[in-house]
Amino acid sequence: MGLQWVACSAKTGVVICELPGLKVDRIATSICAYSAAIATLAIEDTTDPEWERGTLPGGAYLVALDGELPKWGALVAERPRAFGQAVILSLITIEGYMDRRFVNDNVGFIAQDQCSIIEDLVDVYVGDTFPIRVDASASATTRDRTYAASADKSIYSALVELAGVIDGPEWTVGWEATLVGGQRAYKPVLYVADRLGSAPNAGMDPAVTFEYPGPVSSGTYTEDYSAGAGANDVLAVSTAIADVRPESSHAVYVDAARPTFEMRFTPSDGISETATLDAHAEATLARVQDGAVSLTMVLDYGSAPKPGVDWSLGDTVGFRVTSPEFPGGLNGTARVRGWSMSLGATPSIEPMLTEVTRA
Repeated sequence: MGLQWVACSAKTGVVICELPGLKVDRIATSICAYSAAIATLAIEDTTDPEWERGTLPGGAYLVALDGELPKWGALVAERPRAFGQAVILSLITIEGYMDRRFVNDNVGFIAQDQCSIIEDLVDVYVGDTFPIRVDASASATTRDRTYAASADKSIYSALVELAGVIDGPEWTVGWEATLVGGQRAYKPVLYVADRLGSAPNAGMDPAVTFEYPGPVSSGTYTEDYSAGAGANDVLAVSTAIADVRPESSHAVYVDAARPTFEMRFTPSDGISETATLDAHAEATLARVQDGAVSLTMVLDYGSAPKPGVDWSLGDTVGFRVTSPEFPGGLNGTARVRGWSMSLGATPSIEPMLTEVTRA
């Protein structure tokens, strides 16, 4: 089983040609970030003569298809061609393109739905020449934001900053098949929501569970209380104003098993309100008080539940491991923050799991 590749116009999304000779070792996607990949294209007598237009740096993007379902796509960024060798293509996902577009006006948003702020920015400053659609869910949170043209702020940096505040929105790029003037096309879709994906109702199991032994071929469960990963006394500080440094109260978790481990951090420059710093300290303590727990799993792509079909970015999934390293088993839930896929002879997929909770 393998993915098929097509090249599309970066202006319209219309398919330029198919690329059956394209080889990509690994692709990845995640919430609120972009990724890169390297592709090679062997030029043979059977290669579509439109391949050169279909791999034009900045002028084309490549889309991976599982049947007719678009799974992943990326812009061609660079195309070195060594004489007598396969063409090398450097690819960057569409989120990276938004780092090349800027807020070119003085723009202000007052008490506006945080997801619609992203929708407006992308529609105006990205969708003017690029075939992207925004699917923004209504938000429960409003924000005030001001952007000055002179700040040279990229759309990507504006989106990352919004996502980084407490209860900020989440976003990611997916793909859809469509028609443009009757022609086959694939276009990126920016999905925006307070929380992407789905979570099971209270008392219910997740819709999908990854099992070892089974479709999970390997994995690692790591517990980490090193610096930056775990602490039970947290202080949020700001930058000094007239030699006075605003700081939060100590957020403390009384740990029956561990002595005091302190963490101090600056959530953002220029915060002057103690209440805001307190909120950052409490939120960080909740995240680090038991240390960081990470779980990696490698799934057989042929037999495991499929991304985009059985589970999506942001979903809460279950895991069930039977192995002697875990007396009584390792069971629980985690949230899918991203995934990477190896496209070798036996394709595998590795979900990026966060918010790992052991049952």
